[in-house]
Amino acid sequence: MSKTRVECPVCGSVYEFTSQSIQDIDTGHISCFVCNTIIFEYNGCDIWYPFLLNKKENHLNSNLETTGLTTDPLSDPTV
Repeated sequence: MSKTRVECPVCGSVYEFTSQSIQDIDTGHISCFVCNTIIFEYNGCDIWYPFLLNKKENHLNSNLETTGLTTDPLSDPTV
């Protein structure tokens, strides 16, 4: 079993992946739980399991800056 850490390039969330060897070749990808960006692709005799270590929402902050808003209207009920 091996482990690797991956940071989502869009929102900044940090994941730790563990792998387990399997008999057959497996291919696929894993998307970020927060922003749905593909953060890991695999092809081989290992299956990978993601664990979210640190949830970040940097993609929301960049969206606020481009719209000129100071708070996220979806997370602030007063807006």
